[in-house]
Amino acid sequence: PRKPTKKDPSTRVMPWDAETDWALFCQYCMTDVNVMREAMARLEPFAMPDSEWQMWFLDQKINQAGFPINRKFVASADRLSRVEQARLLKIMAEETGLVNANSGAQLLGWLRERGYPYSDLTKDSVAKCLDREQGTDEVREILLLRQDSSKTSVKKYPTILRATCDDDRLRGTLQFGCASRTLRWAGRIT
Repeated sequence: PRKPTKKDPSTRVMPWDAETDWALFCQYCMTDVNVMREAMARLEPFAMPDSEWQMWFLDQKINQAGFPINRKFVASADRLSRVEQARLLKIMAEETGLVNANSGAQLLGWLRERGYPYSDLTKDSVAKCLDREQGTDEVREILLLRQDSSKTSVKKYPTILRATCDDDRLRGTLQFGCASRTLRWAGRIT
């Protein structure tokens, strides 16, 4: 398949349109199959135990069934979080006088002028500053507002709404065997 252009409106490249490329592709496919066969032969002694297959089947069952989602609740929570974030950013802008109090670069400069001891606004640096009571009360107040306004947990609401199926179920959220040594599950949204 290909995107048509003004010069060439065709939507497919056929084998006879590019014989050299087609021959290279066929050779690649034969090599790929041979490599996969070799990999399977080498892995055969390390067969997956039946208990792990059962866990994989459970994973498939869970992912196919999905989790029920209350769209109205999630949409309301998303709306509330955005309103609260806007409120906190407005307070930060009023107290700092910054055009964009959500800008890390602008905020960092403002904080550094008032005794913030770190050269970045990473979660760890902000936590250290607050835990050690470094900087002025004004600096700590703005850092607390920044922490509250930049929570990542609420950023999941739009993703959940986007990924929820028409029957109000969220599917494909688990990936079995994600960690190679422990085979534990990992969270995913497909």
